[in-house]
Amino acid sequence: MKKRLSLILLFAFLFACFAYPVLAQDKEQVDVYEGGKLVKSVVFVVGMKEYFVNGETPGVKMDAAPFIQSGRTFVPIRYLGNALGVTDKYILWKSPKVTFKEPGFPVVELTVGKKQIKSSGVSRAMDVAPVLKSGRTYLPARFVAEALGYEVAWDPQNKVVVCWPKGEEKPDYSGILEYVGQQNPTPPTNQWPTTTEGIMELINKAKEPEWESWGPEDFSYIDPAIKQRIFNGTYTTGPRVMRLTVNDLKPNGIRLFETRALMDMKVSKEGVTLSVAVPQKGAVAMPGMCLIEEGNKIRYMYPAEAVFGPVVETRLYKTSEFFGYDEKDNELPPPPDMTRIPKVLVYYGEGTAFIIDNPIYKK
Repeated sequence: MKKRLSLILLFAFLFACFAYPVLAQDKEQVDVYEGGKLVKSVVFVVGMKEYFVNGETPGVKMDAAPFIQSGRTFVPIRYLGNALGVTDKYILWKSPKVTFKEPGFPVVELTVGKKQIKSSGVSRAMDVAPVLKSGRTYLPARFVAEALGYEVAWDPQNKVVVCWPKGEEKPDYSGILEYVGQQNPTPPTNQWPTTTEGIMELINKAKEPEWESWGPEDFSYIDPAIKQRIFNGTYTTGPRVMRLTVNDLKPNGIRLFETRALMDMKVSKEGVTLSVAVPQKGAVAMPGMCLIEEGNKIRYMYPAEAVFGPVVETRLYKTSEFFGYDEKDNELPPPPDMTRIPKVLVYYGEGTAFIIDNPIYKK
Protein backbone atom coordinates (compact mmCIF):
# COMPACT_ATOMS: atom_id res chain seq x y z
CA MET A 1 0.00 0.00 0.00
CA LYS A 2 2.83 2.36 0.97
CA LYS A 3 4.66 1.49 -2.26
CA ARG A 4 1.52 2.21 -4.31
CA LEU A 5 1.01 5.54 -2.52
CA SER A 6 4.63 6.48 -3.16
CA LEU A 7 4.22 5.79 -6.89
CA ILE A 8 1.07 7.94 -7.02
CA LEU A 9 2.87 10.80 -5.30
CA LEU A 10 5.84 10.41 -7.66
CA PHE A 11 3.61 10.56 -10.75
CA ALA A 12 1.80 13.59 -9.32
CA PHE A 13 5.13 15.35 -8.75
CA LEU A 14 6.37 14.58 -12.27
CA PHE A 15 3.08 15.77 -13.78
CA ALA A 16 3.35 19.04 -11.88
CA CYS A 17 6.92 19.58 -13.06
CA PHE A 18 6.35 18.85 -16.74
CA ALA A 19 2.73 19.87 -17.28
CA TYR A 20 2.88 23.21 -15.48
CA PRO A 21 4.79 25.13 -18.19
CA VAL A 22 2.26 23.98 -20.81
CA LEU A 23 -0.69 24.93 -18.62
CA ALA A 24 0.90 28.24 -17.73
CA GLN A 25 1.46 29.06 -21.38
CA ASP A 26 -2.13 28.20 -22.24
CA LYS A 27 -3.39 30.25 -19.30
CA GLU A 28 -1.33 33.21 -20.49
CA GLN A 29 -3.38 33.24 -23.66
CA VAL A 30 -6.87 32.87 -22.15
CA ASP A 31 -6.69 34.35 -18.65
CA VAL A 32 -8.64 37.43 -19.76
CA TYR A 33 -11.73 35.24 -19.33
CA GLU A 34 -13.25 33.79 -16.19
CA GLY A 35 -16.38 31.68 -16.26
CA GLY A 36 -16.98 32.61 -19.90
CA LYS A 37 -16.82 36.34 -19.16
CA LEU A 38 -14.19 38.97 -19.86
CA VAL A 39 -12.60 40.11 -16.61
CA LYS A 40 -9.21 41.60 -17.50
CA SER A 41 -7.77 44.45 -19.55
CA VAL A 42 -5.29 44.26 -22.43
CA VAL A 43 -2.93 47.05 -23.50
CA PHE A 44 -0.95 47.38 -26.75
CA VAL A 45 1.79 49.98 -27.20
CA VAL A 46 2.65 51.07 -30.74
CA GLY A 47 6.27 50.26 -31.56
CA MET A 48 6.75 47.93 -28.56
CA LYS A 49 7.13 44.14 -28.79
CA GLU A 50 5.12 43.42 -25.64
CA TYR A 51 1.44 43.45 -24.72
CA PHE A 52 0.13 43.81 -21.19
CA VAL A 53 -2.67 41.87 -19.47
CA ASN A 54 -4.40 43.36 -16.41
CA GLY A 55 -1.72 46.03 -15.97
CA GLU A 56 1.06 43.54 -15.18
CA THR A 57 4.64 44.31 -16.18
CA PRO A 58 6.78 43.14 -17.82
CA GLY A 59 4.35 42.16 -20.55
CA VAL A 60 4.04 39.18 -22.87
CA LYS A 61 6.79 39.25 -25.51
CA MET A 62 6.07 39.45 -29.25
CA ASP A 63 8.45 39.15 -32.20
CA ALA A 64 6.80 42.05 -34.03
CA ALA A 65 5.54 45.43 -32.83
CA PRO A 66 2.14 47.05 -33.43
CA PHE A 67 2.22 49.91 -35.94
CA ILE A 68 -0.14 52.65 -37.12
CA GLN A 69 -1.44 52.81 -40.65
CA SER A 70 -4.33 54.92 -41.95
CA GLY A 71 -5.00 56.09 -38.41
CA ARG A 72 -5.48 52.58 -36.96
CA THR A 73 -3.24 50.34 -34.85
CA PHE A 74 -2.36 46.98 -36.42
CA VAL A 75 -1.15 43.89 -34.52
CA PRO A 76 0.00 40.49 -35.92
CA ILE A 77 -2.79 37.86 -36.05
CA ARG A 78 -1.51 35.42 -33.45
CA TYR A 79 -0.48 37.96 -30.83
CA LEU A 80 -3.70 39.92 -31.18
CA GLY A 81 -5.74 36.73 -30.81
CA ASN A 82 -3.69 35.44 -27.86
CA ALA A 83 -3.84 38.78 -26.06
CA LEU A 84 -7.62 38.92 -26.42
CA GLY A 85 -8.08 35.35 -25.18
CA VAL A 86 -8.04 33.20 -28.34
CA THR A 87 -5.72 30.16 -28.22
CA ASP A 88 -3.54 29.26 -31.20
CA LYS A 89 -5.57 26.23 -32.28
CA TYR A 90 -8.67 28.42 -32.66
CA ILE A 91 -6.91 31.05 -34.76
CA LEU A 92 -7.59 29.84 -38.30
CA TRP A 93 -5.78 31.30 -41.31
CA LYS A 94 -6.63 30.31 -44.85
CA SER A 95 -5.44 33.01 -47.22
CA PRO A 96 -6.87 35.59 -47.44
CA LYS A 97 -9.33 34.85 -44.59
CA VAL A 98 -8.72 34.95 -40.82
CA THR A 99 -11.12 33.36 -38.31
CA PHE A 100 -11.08 33.48 -34.48
CA LYS A 101 -13.17 30.56 -33.25
CA GLU A 102 -12.60 30.16 -29.49
CA PRO A 103 -15.44 27.95 -28.09
CA GLY A 104 -18.08 29.89 -26.15
CA PHE A 105 -17.19 33.27 -27.64
CA PRO A 106 -18.11 35.20 -30.81
CA VAL A 107 -16.75 33.80 -34.07
CA VAL A 108 -14.82 36.67 -35.66
CA GLU A 109 -13.95 36.71 -39.38
CA LEU A 110 -11.83 39.11 -41.42
CA THR A 111 -10.31 39.09 -44.92
CA VAL A 112 -7.07 40.71 -46.05
CA GLY A 113 -7.83 43.74 -48.20
CA LYS A 114 -11.53 43.79 -47.23
CA LYS A 115 -12.98 46.52 -44.98
CA GLN A 116 -15.46 44.25 -43.23
CA ILE A 117 -15.52 42.24 -40.02
CA LYS A 118 -18.04 39.58 -38.97
CA SER A 119 -18.86 38.75 -35.37
CA SER A 120 -21.08 35.65 -34.99
CA GLY A 121 -22.28 36.15 -38.54
CA VAL A 122 -23.14 39.84 -38.18
CA SER A 123 -21.15 42.06 -40.58
CA ARG A 124 -19.76 45.48 -39.70
CA ALA A 125 -17.93 47.92 -41.95
CA MET A 126 -14.40 49.01 -41.03
CA ASP A 127 -12.49 52.06 -42.27
CA VAL A 128 -9.35 49.95 -42.83
CA ALA A 129 -8.64 46.40 -44.00
CA PRO A 130 -6.25 43.71 -42.68
CA VAL A 131 -2.85 44.14 -44.32
CA LEU A 132 0.13 42.04 -45.36
CA LYS A 133 3.49 43.47 -44.30
CA SER A 134 6.86 41.75 -44.64
CA GLY A 135 5.09 38.45 -45.24
CA ARG A 136 2.87 38.69 -42.13
CA THR A 137 -0.79 39.52 -41.68
CA TYR A 138 -1.76 42.35 -39.33
CA LEU A 139 -5.27 43.09 -38.07
CA PRO A 140 -6.80 46.38 -36.83
CA ALA A 141 -6.80 45.97 -33.04
CA ARG A 142 -9.85 48.09 -32.23
CA PHE A 143 -12.30 46.28 -34.51
CA VAL A 144 -11.19 42.80 -33.45
CA ALA A 145 -11.26 43.68 -29.74
CA GLU A 146 -14.75 45.19 -30.01
CA ALA A 147 -15.98 42.11 -31.91
CA LEU A 148 -14.74 39.92 -29.02
CA GLY A 149 -16.59 41.97 -26.40
CA TYR A 150 -14.15 44.68 -25.32
CA GLU A 151 -14.48 48.41 -24.98
CA VAL A 152 -11.52 50.14 -26.63
CA ALA A 153 -9.82 53.51 -26.08
CA TRP A 154 -6.94 55.17 -27.89
CA ASP A 155 -4.34 57.27 -26.04
CA PRO A 156 -2.73 59.42 -28.79
CA GLN A 157 -0.18 61.02 -26.48
CA ASN A 158 1.39 57.67 -25.54
CA LYS A 159 0.35 55.66 -28.63
CA VAL A 160 -1.51 53.12 -26.48
CA VAL A 161 -4.58 50.99 -27.26
CA VAL A 162 -6.52 50.03 -24.09
CA CYS A 163 -9.08 47.18 -24.15
CA TRP A 164 -11.30 46.27 -21.18
CA PRO A 165 -14.58 44.41 -20.50
CA LYS A 166 -17.76 46.22 -21.52
CA GLY A 167 -19.58 47.84 -18.65
CA GLU A 168 -16.45 48.07 -16.48
CA GLU A 169 -14.46 51.19 -15.65
CA LYS A 170 -11.53 52.04 -17.89
CA PRO A 171 -8.43 50.56 -16.22
CA ASP A 172 -5.50 52.51 -14.80
CA TYR A 173 -2.49 51.78 -17.01
CA SER A 174 -0.09 54.35 -15.56
CA GLY A 175 2.19 51.53 -14.35
CA ILE A 176 2.50 50.29 -17.93
CA LEU A 177 3.44 53.77 -19.17
CA GLU A 178 6.10 54.02 -16.46
CA TYR A 179 7.49 50.62 -17.49
CA VAL A 180 7.48 51.60 -21.19
CA GLY A 181 9.36 54.80 -20.38
CA GLN A 182 12.02 52.80 -18.57
CA GLN A 183 12.47 50.51 -21.59
CA ASN A 184 12.84 53.38 -24.07
CA PRO A 185 14.96 56.10 -22.47
CA THR A 186 15.75 59.16 -24.60
CA PRO A 187 19.42 60.17 -24.54
CA PRO A 188 19.72 63.71 -23.08
CA THR A 189 20.76 66.18 -25.78
CA ASN A 190 23.66 67.41 -23.66
CA GLN A 191 25.16 63.92 -23.76
CA TRP A 192 25.39 63.55 -27.55
CA PRO A 193 28.98 62.82 -28.65
CA THR A 194 30.83 65.57 -30.52
CA THR A 195 33.55 63.62 -32.35
CA THR A 196 33.33 61.88 -35.71
CA GLU A 197 34.11 58.54 -34.05
CA GLY A 198 31.47 59.02 -31.35
CA ILE A 199 28.74 60.03 -33.77
CA MET A 200 29.65 57.22 -36.16
CA GLU A 201 29.24 54.80 -33.25
CA LEU A 202 25.74 56.22 -32.69
CA ILE A 203 24.84 55.74 -36.34
CA ASN A 204 26.14 52.16 -36.33
CA LYS A 205 23.81 51.41 -33.39
CA ALA A 206 20.80 52.94 -35.14
CA LYS A 207 18.14 50.56 -36.44
CA GLU A 208 17.93 49.79 -40.14
CA PRO A 209 14.83 51.37 -41.71
CA GLU A 210 12.02 49.21 -43.08
CA TRP A 211 11.49 51.01 -46.36
CA GLU A 212 8.27 50.82 -48.37
CA SER A 213 7.54 52.23 -51.79
CA TRP A 214 5.43 55.36 -51.77
CA GLY A 215 3.42 57.43 -54.19
CA PRO A 216 0.45 59.75 -54.62
CA GLU A 217 -1.72 57.91 -52.07
CA ASP A 218 0.48 59.00 -49.16
CA PHE A 219 -0.56 62.65 -49.51
CA SER A 220 -3.29 62.13 -52.10
CA TYR A 221 -5.32 65.22 -51.18
CA ILE A 222 -2.56 67.70 -52.06
CA ASP A 223 -3.36 69.91 -55.02
CA PRO A 224 -1.13 68.79 -57.95
CA ALA A 225 0.28 72.30 -58.43
CA ILE A 226 1.29 72.50 -54.77
CA LYS A 227 2.65 68.97 -54.88
CA GLN A 228 4.76 69.87 -57.90
CA ARG A 229 6.15 72.98 -56.19
CA ILE A 230 6.98 71.17 -52.94
CA PHE A 231 8.55 68.05 -54.37
CA ASN A 232 9.75 69.33 -57.76
CA GLY A 233 8.19 66.32 -59.44
CA THR A 234 10.08 63.69 -57.42
CA TYR A 235 7.19 63.02 -55.04
CA THR A 236 5.13 60.91 -57.44
CA THR A 237 8.10 58.73 -58.34
CA GLY A 238 9.91 58.67 -54.97
CA PRO A 239 11.22 55.19 -54.28
CA ARG A 240 10.98 54.79 -50.49
CA VAL A 241 9.28 55.84 -47.29
CA MET A 242 9.13 54.54 -43.72
CA ARG A 243 6.10 55.03 -41.49
CA LEU A 244 6.99 55.10 -37.81
CA THR A 245 6.32 56.56 -34.37
CA VAL A 246 8.54 58.53 -32.02
CA ASN A 247 8.97 55.34 -29.97
CA ASP A 248 10.53 53.67 -33.03
CA LEU A 249 13.37 56.18 -32.78
CA LYS A 250 14.25 55.09 -29.24
CA PRO A 251 16.77 54.42 -27.90
CA ASN A 252 19.17 54.52 -30.88
CA GLY A 253 17.44 56.22 -33.79
CA ILE A 254 16.76 55.07 -37.37
CA ARG A 255 19.56 54.98 -39.95
CA LEU A 256 18.93 56.94 -43.10
CA PHE A 257 22.21 56.50 -44.95
CA GLU A 258 25.48 54.83 -43.95
CA THR A 259 26.62 58.12 -42.47
CA ARG A 260 23.39 59.70 -41.23
CA ALA A 261 20.62 58.83 -38.75
CA LEU A 262 17.44 60.43 -37.42
CA MET A 263 17.89 60.22 -33.65
CA ASP A 264 14.76 61.85 -32.22
CA MET A 265 11.68 63.96 -32.90
CA LYS A 266 9.71 66.07 -30.44
CA VAL A 267 6.51 67.99 -31.15
CA SER A 268 5.14 70.88 -29.10
CA LYS A 269 2.97 73.96 -29.67
CA GLU A 270 6.18 75.74 -30.66
CA GLY A 271 6.88 73.36 -33.53
CA VAL A 272 8.79 70.21 -34.56
CA THR A 273 12.25 69.47 -33.13
CA LEU A 274 14.43 67.02 -35.07
CA SER A 275 17.79 65.57 -34.03
CA VAL A 276 20.01 64.24 -36.83
CA ALA A 277 23.44 62.62 -36.49
CA VAL A 278 26.07 63.45 -39.13
CA PRO A 279 29.70 62.38 -38.58
CA GLN A 280 31.78 63.81 -41.42
CA LYS A 281 32.95 67.33 -41.82
CA GLY A 282 31.20 68.94 -44.78
CA ALA A 283 28.03 66.80 -44.57
CA VAL A 284 24.74 68.66 -44.04
CA ALA A 285 23.09 67.60 -40.78
CA MET A 286 19.48 68.69 -41.23
CA PRO A 287 17.00 67.16 -43.68
CA GLY A 288 15.99 69.25 -46.64
CA MET A 289 12.37 69.76 -45.62
CA CYS A 290 9.79 69.13 -42.90
CA LEU A 291 6.10 68.86 -43.81
CA ILE A 292 2.93 68.65 -41.74
CA GLU A 293 -0.68 67.81 -42.60
CA GLU A 294 -3.46 70.08 -41.36
CA GLY A 295 -6.94 68.91 -42.30
CA ASN A 296 -6.92 68.82 -46.10
CA LYS A 297 -3.97 71.18 -46.31
CA ILE A 298 -0.21 70.84 -46.03
CA ARG A 299 2.48 73.12 -44.65
CA TYR A 300 6.20 72.79 -45.21
CA MET A 301 9.48 74.35 -44.15
CA TYR A 302 13.05 74.31 -45.41
CA PRO A 303 15.82 74.68 -42.82
CA ALA A 304 17.09 78.26 -42.62
CA GLU A 305 20.76 77.30 -42.75
CA ALA A 306 23.02 74.30 -43.18
CA VAL A 307 24.85 72.73 -40.23
CA PHE A 308 27.88 70.51 -40.82
CA GLY A 309 29.20 67.43 -38.98
CA PRO A 310 30.56 65.99 -36.83
CA VAL A 311 27.44 66.73 -34.77
CA VAL A 312 24.04 65.57 -33.61
CA GLU A 313 22.14 68.67 -34.69
CA THR A 314 18.91 69.37 -32.81
CA ARG A 315 16.79 72.08 -34.39
CA LEU A 316 13.31 73.48 -33.90
CA TYR A 317 11.09 74.00 -36.95
CA LYS A 318 8.93 76.81 -35.56
CA THR A 319 5.18 76.79 -36.18
CA SER A 320 5.37 80.42 -37.28
CA GLU A 321 7.78 79.49 -40.07
CA PHE A 322 5.78 76.74 -41.80
CA PHE A 323 4.50 77.79 -45.24
CA GLY A 324 1.20 76.47 -46.53
CA TYR A 325 -1.39 76.88 -49.28
CA ASP A 326 -5.11 76.14 -49.49
CA GLU A 327 -6.97 74.53 -52.39
CA LYS A 328 -7.07 77.91 -54.17
CA ASP A 329 -3.29 78.31 -53.81
CA ASN A 330 -3.66 81.06 -51.21
CA GLU A 331 -1.03 81.15 -48.49
CA LEU A 332 -2.22 79.85 -45.11
CA PRO A 333 -1.88 82.14 -42.10
CA PRO A 334 0.50 81.01 -39.32
CA PRO A 335 0.66 79.34 -36.95
CA PRO A 336 -0.82 75.83 -37.30
CA ASP A 337 -2.35 74.09 -34.27
CA MET A 338 0.15 71.28 -33.65
CA THR A 339 -2.44 69.20 -31.74
CA ARG A 340 -4.42 68.93 -35.00
CA ILE A 341 -1.48 67.65 -37.05
CA PRO A 342 -1.68 63.82 -37.36
CA LYS A 343 1.67 63.24 -39.08
CA VAL A 344 5.05 64.84 -39.69
CA LEU A 345 6.91 64.10 -42.92
CA VAL A 346 10.70 64.42 -42.85
CA TYR A 347 11.80 64.66 -46.48
CA TYR A 348 15.38 64.08 -47.63
CA GLY A 349 15.06 64.57 -51.38
CA GLU A 350 15.18 61.94 -54.13
CA GLY A 351 11.90 60.57 -52.82
CA THR A 352 13.26 59.41 -49.45
CA ALA A 353 11.19 60.27 -46.37
CA PHE A 354 10.00 59.31 -42.91
CA ILE A 355 6.29 59.71 -42.10
CA ILE A 356 6.09 60.01 -38.30
CA ASP A 357 2.94 59.97 -36.16
CA ASN A 358 2.54 63.18 -34.16
CA PRO A 359 2.64 62.23 -30.45
CA ILE A 360 0.50 65.23 -29.39
CA TYR A 361 -2.20 64.79 -32.04
CA LYS A 362 -5.78 64.99 -30.74
CA LYS A 363 -8.55 63.71 -32.98
